[in-house]
Amino acid sequence: KMKKFIYLLLLLPMCGVAQEQLQNESAIFKAIEAKFKLDRRQVYWALYTERGLKEDTIHKLVVFPLKKRSKDKMLYDAYVVLYNLQKQMIDNYYIGEGEWEDSDRGRLQGLEVASQTPQLGKKAIAYQVRVFFSNADRNKPMGSEVLTYFISKGKKLQKVLSTDIFSYTADISGGGTAKTPCEGEKKEMSSKLHISEHKVRGFYTIEETRVTKQIKIERDAEGFCAERVVDSKEDVIQMQYKKGKYQPQ
Repeated sequence: KMKKFIYLLLLLPMCGVAQEQLQNESAIFKAIEAKFKLDRRQVYWALYTERGLKEDTIHKLVVFPLKKRSKDKMLYDAYVVLYNLQKQMIDNYYIGEGEWEDSDRGRLQGLEVASQTPQLGKKAIAYQVRVFFSNADRNKPMGSEVLTYFISKGKKLQKVLSTDIFSYTADISGGGTAKTPCEGEKKEMSSKLHISEHKVRGFYTIEETRVTKQIKIERDAEGFCAERVVDSKEDVIQMQYKKGKYQPQ
């Protein structure tokens, strides 16, 4: 997972320019731009994503951040749009104002749209978006991966679940004269979601299995930087759909 964040950091600046030229000409983006009267200069093109869906082949899911600077930090409006390829029009959309932000806890680094659309109820399929945040602090690194489920409701997409499925925070000091910090503590949390076959209010319940690890960072016998798990606990959280979103029971 750590590698995933690092690769994202390395790749982003390079793909931005080509991405912008490509997407500027996209018929889908032109439809979105016209409908929402967007200023394309505010689009964070490096993270603009259009994705085809395996089971829902007539749609593409389009996700991108729109830059929106506030007084002392960068905010982003989250745009999630379900585009109908047959009718060549927007079917459903979600706009989260100031939903993502760059802060001390991490900058917005990446977006991923899953091609799978799991079934949450008889007529409800979930469109999945993952968002990655991390900071560039070698001594106090932190990062997270947030998974969000959307379902279509009327003309809108409704956010029904948003959870950190991976996150870490660490406090690392120098550990002697070495240039690479290698002494300290790290807390790591990872979650797996399981959609059950048990329904409540027409929606399947979701079981989140969350593993929290306390990790010691130290040099091993050969002098390499290593991680040693000193404590690990597992929690199982049952979630039910209630008042428009999944909530822990």
